[in-house]
Amino acid sequence: MNPLNYILLCFLVCFSNNSTLPKEIAGKYVIKIYHSSDVGPFGRTLTLNCDSTVIATFSGDLINEIITGHWILYFDTLTINFDSSGIERPYGHWNKTMKFQVDKKQLLLLNMEINGEKITDKKLLKEINQINKKTPFVMVNRIKCN
Repeated sequence: MNPLNYILLCFLVCFSNNSTLPKEIAGKYVIKIYHSSDVGPFGRTLTLNCDSTVIATFSGDLINEIITGHWILYFDTLTINFDSSGIERPYGHWNKTMKFQVDKKQLLLLNMEINGEKITDKKLLKEINQINKKTPFVMVNRIKCN
């Protein structure tokens, strides 16, 4: 590769981030389980804070768990790494690491594994991610960042 092209490529990779996007995605997201309400009695909520921390909640039958972690945005892919909650299931009803595709005011879950094992069947992976597009996390409240 031409040295000038290499330097240009390095410059583009280092300085071509989408610095406005992190401010735009900060907010509270919910999965609309019931079409007649935002969350209903059962649901999941993600709150993406401006300082790249995340608070995730799961509500169900006599269950109300809260877990925290950190998020990072790379182009249109949001990656969340959760801290262990210390409860019986270390990450509660969440995986240690979760990836989402950012699409307008929605987060589309990108499943990469099942029960901790990477999905190698491309057809199965495509079908699972198509199903996930039907139940996105939808922004219900934007957080204004400085």
